[in-house]
Amino acid sequence: MTTTSFAIVWADEAQQTFNYLPGDVQTNLLSQLLHLVTNYARLYLRRPTNSVAVSTISHLQVPAWGMWLRLKTEYHESELGPVLLAYEFDELSRKEFEESLSTTREQRRRNKYLYSYR
Repeated sequence: MTTTSFAIVWADEAQQTFNYLPGDVQTNLLSQLLHLVTNYARLYLRRPTNSVAVSTISHLQVPAWGMWLRLKTEYHESELGPVLLAYEFDELSRKEFEESLSTTREQRRRNKYLYSYR
């Protein structure tokens, strides 16, 4: 399953962070969002019936620029097609990045454990 057309909706602060990024980083990020949406589309089909969207936290490193980024997104499908909402996008210090990544991984492990016993 490949999704080639989707809408991106940016929260104001997330859009400001995106606009601040160097052009090559913006271009690479947009290409990564296509892969993210393709994965979301698969998850969306398997979501619980009471869920209207699926979401995730992505951690991105840009070594050439010494940047560490965290992107929080949500995906849903409307009658017009797939929609990716970027509701939080932050540049972090390396320490904040590592702490956030660790917290996110722990939360995923807990969620996986909870869902495996339902």
